[in-house]
Amino acid sequence: MTTVSATNVCDASGAKLDQVTITFTPCTPNGVTLSGFNVPGGGQSGFKKVSATVVNGAFSVSLHDTANTNPINIGYRVEIHDAGGATLLGPWVIQPTGATWSFDSFMPNYAPLALIQTGPQGIQGIQGIQGNQGIQGPVGPTGATGAKGDPGDVSKVLLGQAAGAAVASQLPTGRNRFNPATIKADTLILATTGAESAWGSSGYYYATDFIYVADLSQFITNTVVAKEGSAGCAFYSIDKTFMSSLSATVAANTAIAIPAGAAFVRFYAAYPAHPSGPNTAPLAPTAIMVVGGSVLPGSFVSFGYYGKEEVDAKVSPIQSTAIWSALKQTQNYLPKYANLLDLSRVQTSTAIGYPSATGIPSLATGVTGFSLYGPIPVYGGGTVTVNKMMHCNAGYGPAFMDANGAFLPMGTDLKTLWTAGVGIPANTTLNVPTTAVSFWPYFNVSASGSGNNAAIDSIATAMIVQGSTFSGTYIPFVGSGYDTVARAAAQPLAGVRVGWLGDSISAGYGSGIPLAPLVATLTGHTNSYDLSWTGRQMWHALDNTGKTATAFPTQAIVQGLDMLVLWLGTNLGGASNGPIGTATDTPSVGTTNANGITFPGGDTYCSQLKAVIEQLLAWNPNLRIIKASPYQSNNQNAATGSTGGAGYLPTPAALALLKAVYDADVAVAGLQYGIPVLNLYSEMGICNANNQTLLPDGTHPTASTQQNRIAPYFARNVIRYCIK
Repeated sequence: MTTVSATNVCDASGAKLDQVTITFTPCTPNGVTLSGFNVPGGGQSGFKKVSATVVNGAFSVSLHDTANTNPINIGYRVEIHDAGGATLLGPWVIQPTGATWSFDSFMPNYAPLALIQTGPQGIQGIQGIQGNQGIQGPVGPTGATGAKGDPGDVSKVLLGQAAGAAVASQLPTGRNRFNPATIKADTLILATTGAESAWGSSGYYYATDFIYVADLSQFITNTVVAKEGSAGCAFYSIDKTFMSSLSATVAANTAIAIPAGAAFVRFYAAYPAHPSGPNTAPLAPTAIMVVGGSVLPGSFVSFGYYGKEEVDAKVSPIQSTAIWSALKQTQNYLPKYANLLDLSRVQTSTAIGYPSATGIPSLATGVTGFSLYGPIPVYGGGTVTVNKMMHCNAGYGPAFMDANGAFLPMGTDLKTLWTAGVGIPANTTLNVPTTAVSFWPYFNVSASGSGNNAAIDSIATAMIVQGSTFSGTYIPFVGSGYDTVARAAAQPLAGVRVGWLGDSISAGYGSGIPLAPLVATLTGHTNSYDLSWTGRQMWHALDNTGKTATAFPTQAIVQGLDMLVLWLGTNLGGASNGPIGTATDTPSVGTTNANGITFPGGDTYCSQLKAVIEQLLAWNPNLRIIKASPYQSNNQNAATGSTGGAGYLPTPAALALLKAVYDADVAVAGLQYGIPVLNLYSEMGICNANNQTLLPDGTHPTASTQQNRIAPYFARNVIRYCIK
């Protein structure tokens, strides 16, 4: 029970009421009389009112505690009447609880507590929508400083991570994401649904395409982002489902926060000829920029490019950072020199003759005791060094050849040496003519000789390298020399998790050696995922077609990677892969692969590459992707028109296709997403001059090529572009 009492019940003048009656009627919190209720300890109570006499402003009465009744939180309707029955006070509803309850302290304007009816537990209701997040509380005090640890060994700091941190701090972030080529004319974006809405008059408004913002927390644009009537700016999830919209117009040059989970944004804008209320001076679509962050470039930059002043600001400081010394040390662990001399490509009893009349060399056969080797690929304008004496006199000697298969006139270097009447000494560096593409060394392999006919000491240990220096230890053909630092102890990328999406070359077809483990032995990184298999094209990238033993990529797999090497494009040209296309292509709606990703046949290579990159970055915005552009086209590499085959060389059409694929990789991956693109054909040194030796079937490398040329090339670039 609760004792309800008062000592100062008075009228509006303050005079205490006397000899009046106060009544308490059981009721609901809203004042409706109850027919009865269950009392604590069991039993029923009726609805009859309880009365007390107020004497000189005071009264006291016992009532059931409303917190212990059933229903809980019943009320008592309070009224005071004079002797004639006129109402002097009330009605009010009170809900007294506790041992004592003061009527003097009761505040009539407070809302009563809700009535609670107890009984058997019902089924669980549907969960309500989540409320807004509360504001963040104040930061707690700083804890005490811990005990000083033992000094570390700075020399053991992981060089790859140190270099990567320096690179990451210098990377540009402000590329223009607005593509004027993909706007939709005479269209608005509805703020309520994110859907498109056609505008009846031509030339007034246009809508943007889906602009990718999953990797950003905010963006800024140089145009007004309007909210007018039902039209506005909308945000979408990674599957382009509408999420939310801006509630008001945002002025130009103002940062806009991106909602959590949003991957795309769209807005509408007016054409310059038809200003609207929110946007009185609209820009032309070709003048609009949308960039990440809160600062616009100082001058206009085109779609997909970075502002010049931003790149300049990054390039200058980076040259004075520790990254350069770190990268130099990590690269010391990798192969530096390759032996270009293939001893199996020899023409015995053959020489190169230099007729005095023309000075143009030509082949001379029947020259007993001498052998001609080649062709050896060289860079025009560079240098080559030979570790053995080469025969050279007024009649015979080594030579360079141009791209048309014609020997070049003897250069000053060779002429000076042979006119001196001696062979070209071992370890001599020769200047390569600017138009040369191959070199033909000439050795005396007879048992004896003297002067310019001195016999080579051992053709089996002959080496030719690009440049002027190389290891003193013999290196086999396409083998590599190493610095004195022990490679096994280097491990510059220990702990970095790398994944591969590739085709038969990275899978090890032909060589028998998968590429990913080879690269890991050179860098120390962890191979966390490898989906490489024969015949895979770009539209296979996100499923496991042909290699069902390996799970197709999922968000969980990609989030577990720090880097990913994307080496697809060699099989470009198949009917299901479509044409190369252009950088503005977008994937069409069609069938989906096993991973639920849309890759319908007939889409272009560019649109498929764009879809692959956006999906990977949506799963893991911090993923560092490297795009490798192919060194060979498996569909156009044969003079006969067939695909592959021993002895086939890339045709002009195949080389043109390689260039087109590389240009597409740069336009999409490089310029639109800031992804480094490796030009394997130009940088790895596999060309017509050595194709038949390094790629026996015209496409797939030998084990030696995989180990000593391709793997070191990728190792250097994985280290170079790691930003973890």
